[in-house]
Amino acid sequence: MQEFQLLHNVFLVVTEGDLYFVNINPGVYNIKRKVVRMKTSDLVRELCKKQHISLAELSRRIGQSPQNLNKKLKKDTLSVEELNQIAEATGTGFDLGFVFPDGVKISNETGQEE
Repeated sequence: MQEFQLLHNVFLVVTEGDLYFVNINPGVYNIKRKVVRMKTSDLVRELCKKQHISLAELSRRIGQSPQNLNKKLKKDTLSVEELNQIAEATGTGFDLGFVFPDGVKISNETGQEE
């Protein structure tokens, strides 16, 4: 188990692949809330829903056939380059990176530490 302090009284706890936010305010019970990880395909579908576009329209915008995009979504095999294309095609941003406990971040945006 690893713990990372996010705020004065809120910790992120990592246990065997699960993430929990734990609130340790005085007088408040320890409240654990499991963080649910979405698959990439779920994120893309949610993006389309919020943008009010179909997957077929998204596939057209990124230059793929609907069948090819659906296959990649089903297998969850979209590349980082394709995710960046999806972000550009929908006018959104895409950020992928690692954040160390000291706050240093390695991001796909720069490929370097921030």
